[in-house]
Amino acid sequence: MFWLPMPGRWCVWRKRERVEHSRFWIFLRHISPCTARKNCWRNSCDRSVVGVGMFLRRLAALLLLILLAGCASQPTEKWMTQSNHALGIPVKEGQFLLRKGYSAGYSSIEKQSLWVSYILCAENLQKTPFPREKFFITDLEVDGTPATSKDYIRSGFDRGHLAPAADMAYSKETMIESFLMSNISPQEPECNRIYWLNTEKQIRQWALKEKCLCVVTGPVFSPEGKRKLGKSDITVPVKFFKAVMDLTYPYKMIACLVDNDRKENVRFLSVDELEKITGYDFFDKLDDALENELESQCDLAQWSKP
Repeated sequence: MFWLPMPGRWCVWRKRERVEHSRFWIFLRHISPCTARKNCWRNSCDRSVVGVGMFLRRLAALLLLILLAGCASQPTEKWMTQSNHALGIPVKEGQFLLRKGYSAGYSSIEKQSLWVSYILCAENLQKTPFPREKFFITDLEVDGTPATSKDYIRSGFDRGHLAPAADMAYSKETMIESFLMSNISPQEPECNRIYWLNTEKQIRQWALKEKCLCVVTGPVFSPEGKRKLGKSDITVPVKFFKAVMDLTYPYKMIACLVDNDRKENVRFLSVDELEKITGYDFFDKLDDALENELESQCDLAQWSKP
């Protein structure tokens, strides 16, 4: 004998081995509420009278639980896109900047962001792009003396975007944010206009194919002497990096290093290798086992698959 302790009057059935009863009919009897008075828990009831409405509600609840259990077993990426830095902050030093289009860690010493992190989705790239801003904007929110656009005049360097304007073109606000000087680093013209630009285009193609990426970008400085430019003493990087994670299952990662030089030197590498070069800890909010597995990858062919 068994009893399901549910509200109202419920029957206590004895399991009977009858060939003519299907398993479903036995199940139906087990969960059907009593409305009469034969063989009941408190009194007797007539099992032929069934509370159909209550039964259907219970059955619907059971089916819903089965559906939810099935959904819970599938991988979910929603938490990864809750913010532009949901997967972690690679280096804790500097001033944290929270924008609509990206998050950043700004250095008042180097006069630029050490890292910029943002979610790059195909949905945003497919929108009609807003017109490109005409002017760079001094960021008055940063600590210390901010870099200005005038620092670059006759310096021989381009104002290079960390979070690309083309990636931020899905809204007027994000486009303006991309032209803040805190999002700008000094780049050799050939690097900015050819090698770095081609890398940005490649990552946008990946985003259109994979649907959603997390991109972390930043400068790499020389451990020896640092070259400065302008009255604000902006440090000139020797390289630039990108660490990319595909947020659509099955997940994958890859990193890229581009020399800030007139000669082409673009290198793809694992995130593990990039961490050794920069000293940063990328994607540290991931489960450790998953992080270790993905950060060891450097399979460009996986990203090139149609």
